Amino acid sequence: MTKRVFLLGAGYSARAYARLVAGEAESIAGTTRSEEKAHALKAAGVEPVLFDGTVISGEMADALEATTHLVVSAAPSPPPPPRFAWSPSPVNGGGSAVEAGRDLGSSPAKRGVRRTGEASASPREGTAEGGGGGGLERNISADPLLRLLPDLRSAMPSLHWVGYLSTVGVYGNHDGAWVDEESELRPKTARATARVDAERDWLAVAAGANVPVAVLRLAGIYGPGRNALANLERGTAKRTVKPGQVFNRIHVADIAGALAFLGGREMGGVFNVTDDEPGPPQDVVTYAASLMGVVPPREVPYGEVEMTPMARSFWSDNKRVSNAKLKAAGYRFRFPDHRGALEAMWRDGSWRGDGSGGTGGE
Repeated sequence: MTKRVFLLGAGYSARAYARLVAGEAESIAGTTRSEEKAHALKAAGVEPVLFDGTVISGEMADALEATTHLVVSAAPSPPPPPRFAWSPSPVNGGGSAVEAGRDLGSSPAKRGVRRTGEASASPREGTAEGGGGGGLERNISADPLLRLLPDLRSAMPSLHWVGYLSTVGVYGNHDGAWVDEESELRPKTARATARVDAERDWLAVAAGANVPVAVLRLAGIYGPGRNALANLERGTAKRTVKPGQVFNRIHVADIAGALAFLGGREMGGVFNVTDDEPGPPQDVVTYAASLMGVVPPREVPYGEVEMTPMARSFWSDNKRVSNAKLKAAGYRFRFPDHRGALEAMWRDGSWRGDGSGGTGGE
């Protein structure tokens, strides 16, 4: 089978996957919101496709139609309001819906593509089409692509596999206890709740289209340009101490590796992608400082640290996330713990990144 990859959101993790599978894929395309980032994607071997989350262009529809492996890295978001204007009909003086200056009659509906704001025929909400082509019956999904694809199979007839990048944040707080893929989901923030909704939408839609989807729940991501070594050099590293608090983490190379492993076998299901050792965040900074031969920043009690509400929400969740299911499937981690990863990056100099957005988000 010829592999053609499409990255919905060509961010830090998706680009690492693209580099890993470049030799086996006939083509790799990825979305970006800006022309400036498009040039960087092209230089990285990814064909850029502009996508603002509201309109699927003809170019994007063509790429989706040919895609065999879809990786969804874009974060969920509330549906934007419809961008309709009313224009008089030349036939009867009535009106027709026009979006952003283009008549919706030019929509690539034959591919199952819908622009945001376009209603589907069914009045029912929040259910997957039983036995159909795989689609939500109304475009209410928090996922930016599913809002625009009422029928996954007709829009993407060549599709063999979907990888959806989610977060271990969907588990919420478990007071430091171990959790696995069967554990109760306790999202406390709007963004974590949106992730839960998007996961369920993709699982339902893909099942209706008979396409395997792997939901990868990612721990805190680090790697080249985004790590404690780089933070120490920048002077931004902190050792915040909250007794009993642990965080889970994963090197970006293992996100790429897990995607390649699951996608290459067209395996579906929910998988935690995290290393073997949840631990206190200050320990990572201390170890990085020892590698660099510098004095680590002083420890500061959690209660004395000023944080944004978003940052504080991360500290309110405390859990140890198991990766046993992914290991049982046959995946072997390149970096099972942060120590080996930091040592490798320090030795080969990759810890600073390549200046292509390694410190950016997904």
